[in-house]
Amino acid sequence: MSEDVTTFDGITVTTPARTCLDLMRERRLVEAVVVADAFLYAGLIDRTELAIFCENRYRWPGIRQARLAVSLSSAFARSPGETRLRMVLVLAGFEQPLVNVPVVDASGAHVATPDLQVRGRRWAWLEYDGAYHDTADQHAADVRRENRLAVASGGVPVLRYDKGHLTSARRGAVVAEVARATGWSRLSDLQPVDFALPPRAHAW
Repeated sequence: MSEDVTTFDGITVTTPARTCLDLMRERRLVEAVVVADAFLYAGLIDRTELAIFCENRYRWPGIRQARLAVSLSSAFARSPGETRLRMVLVLAGFEQPLVNVPVVDASGAHVATPDLQVRGRRWAWLEYDGAYHDTADQHAADVRRENRLAVASGGVPVLRYDKGHLTSARRGAVVAEVARATGWSRLSDLQPVDFALPPRAHAW
């Protein structure tokens, strides 16, 4: 479609919306959400525009999954790992977590910005630790942030996860731990196919 093509530095390319859609269509659900989140966070397209773009192509192969991915997407997710952690919870039946929403104390001063805030009968804050969290400086900053959150919240737990927790062998343990922390009981079984990775050549 001609409206799906533009030029960049004199090179003919597909538009951000078309590129995002094509990447979503060739992936399973969780990785399709990773793509949508990345495009939204980068400001290349907004969620409503992307939803309309998908809706107008309702007969295209893979469009149902792409539309579902858009409905699960967030413009506030800052990393693929954070998105994958959020999808473990959402597909297990939790309500959509709040994504990178600042926490303030009683005076209105900023305390910290947890990656995810998960609600059940109680709240829990979740952090996804990418590789950069292994450095000494970042570890020290993480400890200070957790201490600030503990003081400000009066006991809301901070649960930390990394890439290893998102493997098929450990996702269930993450769900069970967050369920215990929040008192959430309306859980669903995770479907491994939703988490399948694309071929290495298409890795995000």
